[in-house]
Amino acid sequence: MRDAKSPLWLREFDRVSRFKPVVVFSGNVRDWQVWPSLDSSKPWGSGHSLVGALLGGVLHERGYERVYSWDRVDGFTFGSHMEEAQAQRDLEDASSPDAQPTRILAAPQQDQDSARPLDTIRTLLDDSSPTAVVVDFSSQLTAAADELSDAHRDAWMRLLKAGMDSEDVTLRPLGTAERAGHNLLILVCDKLADLPQWMHQTNPDTASVVVGLPQPGIRRSLIARELEGDRTIGEKDLAELTRLTEGMNVREVEAILREIQRQRDLGADALRPTDVVHLFKYGLTDSPWEEPERRQAISDGVAVIEQTVRGQRPAVRAVVEVLKRSVTGTSGVQHSSNKTKPRGVLFFAGHTGVGKTEMAKAIARTVFGDDAEPLRYDMGEFGSEFAAQRLVGAPPGYVGYSAGGELTERMKENPFRVILLDEIEKAHPSLLNTFLGILEDGRLTDGLGQTVYFQDSIIIFTSNRGAFVYDLATGKPAVAPGTTDKPLYRVPPDTDKPYADVQRAFMEGVEQFFTLELGRPELLSRIGRHNVVVFDVIRDLSEVLDTVLERVRKHVLESNRIQLSWSDDVRMAIAEAVAPNRADGGRGVANMVELALVNPLSMKLFDYLLANGDVPDDKVLRVHIEALQREDEPDPEALGGGWTLQLSPLVLADKPTVPESA
Repeated sequence: MRDAKSPLWLREFDRVSRFKPVVVFSGNVRDWQVWPSLDSSKPWGSGHSLVGALLGGVLHERGYERVYSWDRVDGFTFGSHMEEAQAQRDLEDASSPDAQPTRILAAPQQDQDSARPLDTIRTLLDDSSPTAVVVDFSSQLTAAADELSDAHRDAWMRLLKAGMDSEDVTLRPLGTAERAGHNLLILVCDKLADLPQWMHQTNPDTASVVVGLPQPGIRRSLIARELEGDRTIGEKDLAELTRLTEGMNVREVEAILREIQRQRDLGADALRPTDVVHLFKYGLTDSPWEEPERRQAISDGVAVIEQTVRGQRPAVRAVVEVLKRSVTGTSGVQHSSNKTKPRGVLFFAGHTGVGKTEMAKAIARTVFGDDAEPLRYDMGEFGSEFAAQRLVGAPPGYVGYSAGGELTERMKENPFRVILLDEIEKAHPSLLNTFLGILEDGRLTDGLGQTVYFQDSIIIFTSNRGAFVYDLATGKPAVAPGTTDKPLYRVPPDTDKPYADVQRAFMEGVEQFFTLELGRPELLSRIGRHNVVVFDVIRDLSEVLDTVLERVRKHVLESNRIQLSWSDDVRMAIAEAVAPNRADGGRGVANMVELALVNPLSMKLFDYLLANGDVPDDKVLRVHIEALQREDEPDPEALGGGWTLQLSPLVLADKPTVPESA
């Protein structure tokens, strides 16, 4: 492993320990650590926790002759280089009442007993022999760092004083000249928030070192060392395993390597190394992205998606291009070589009712199968400052901590998802920080401390930014001249301007949202301007109407075994009813179909089913709508909205093998 650099935590420790007598370690402190010896002839150390690394040679090589560790369970232990009898004598001498500070105020015996180890630490550090003391599990010394009892406050003060008063000594590091230094107190905790703030913030005697996850060079060296001699593992496999283990700790990497070695003994039935990583991450090895039928569906994506998203040819083409890049793994490579990012990121901009949500549903079915549905979140429900906790889970100690997050728990169940974040402009700005990390790294740590992976998902944001001219002072649409409540459109939903003008207007609105309103242009950069898909205004409602009617026909057949058809006059009546409301888009068409056809039809079907019972499994009820009309002055309280329909005689027939079209 000589080709790998020293871990960041060790380099940072070497720097700060020269100047500070107290060093606080936090972060990935319970993981196995790997570190180089200052003696280049020795192999790298590994297989120890951080404390094991410090006791196992790191501190000794840096000139500390006496190295001790203490925690509340095991008490005192000492470095592997120390002679046991002498180490025990030094501890006994430091623990004797004569060697410890005199207490001016009397204290209960229990408090004196609990304070004695801390006084021993202080005595050890007040010695001319180069000494380092590691206090492990410092997070467990108190229940709440911001609500200390007198006894706990006294304990922390004793530790801080022990470090601050540590003796100046001469250090003789391995392989270098001696230098002036000081005895060292090291605190190892899970996170800095577990310690009183005054221990580490604005304290000139204290430095903090965060132990991160292993760097790519260290992971690569670990993998190469463990798989050395395996001729089936080439440089390409080594690079791929290094990439796929991004975000994992050393223990997890070693567990994967053990499974890879076990698979080698299975012969022809062995999993590929990359499949083992997928098994570790997701509990499965099959990826929809690698299925030939899914790739074929994406190849035919324009025709497939246009069956449900009508009148949006430019948007459909742009989406299919992104999906093809996602399959090949080239999405976003122009910005970063990090292949752990989500497979695809899209930002849908357009008026309400133009098909943005339907497009997300079509993508989910195309990529992940006919039964797939996007995970949809209405960002209007995430406007509060703490909204992110709903998605990723509350931190420890807060209500709902054990339940996890709505998004992270669903992603643990199935990582192959389309995630739809509807009307993102309504979310609290802090929520966007959460997704900034996902877009960059393809993973997220939830409130339970578990890593959730997003690298096989597609993330879709939707927005109608660009539809209106926004008043930057109020954050609301500007009011049209000569009116008091009519919004000023940047591009009206019933405009006859060409698509290029619509696209330009919405792109300007999206850029204004990120740069001027949020002040976060880097978010748009992470998404990618080329991934902003602008939806055209609805120019022909007839295509949308046919899609909605077909959806109704299919639903009643599958749910109630009712074979529905209608005359051309019925379709024409609905088309004439929606024509004046082009600005309402596809949602207006669906609302009109519900009002004019679904509601009055439901009343007649209810009467039939009440009298005759459900349609048998081997039968279908043929229902043909001959005519549809609306009263000139409908009763406002009428359930059907004044619409009435005329049916041909209902016919109970044998269920056809292939459903007939309307």
